[in-house]
Amino acid sequence: MTKQQMTSKFGTKKLTGFALILAALSLSLPLSMIGGASAASSKLAPYALDEDANFRILSSGALTVGDNSAGVSDDLEFTFNAPGVNPAAAAVLMLRVRGVQCSGNSLKINGSAVSNALVVRDADEVDDFYTEIGIVSGNVLKASGNTLKLASAACTPAGDPGNRDDFTVDNLVLIYRQP
Repeated sequence: MTKQQMTSKFGTKKLTGFALILAALSLSLPLSMIGGASAASSKLAPYALDEDANFRILSSGALTVGDNSAGVSDDLEFTFNAPGVNPAAAAVLMLRVRGVQCSGNSLKINGSAVSNALVVRDADEVDDFYTEIGIVSGNVLKASGNTLKLASAACTPAGDPGNRDDFTVDNLVLIYRQP
């Protein structure tokens, strides 16, 4: 291996480590400007410091679902890869969420619900983004061909399909362990 290749490999490894530490710190700090982190974030912050952890940015732009947004459908689905994932280990999905008012909304990866990701907020809090930490159970992720589905639920007790929750998620980052 040449000196340049060794330097490049060392720099990439250090940059990845720095990014994981930065993610862990952001999970453990209260983020009052964009909403408070959930109680789970303090317990999960060391997870991102694990030397065997890796991360994927699934989406850095805003994704909106619901029935009141122009050109937006009731659900959204896309695929992503998680190279080198340890499929047996649980993972963490960090995201920012705004506008969740109904409890029936769902965020699923490969058909399995991501817990704690879509927290219902009071009416005076729906205009702000909040950082949420979702838990992806073990034996859900694969190295390639994973599917993330975001679905809006009916907000009325009768389940009127014409009144679906409108909410936005952005900056979806998946932190997972490698074998």
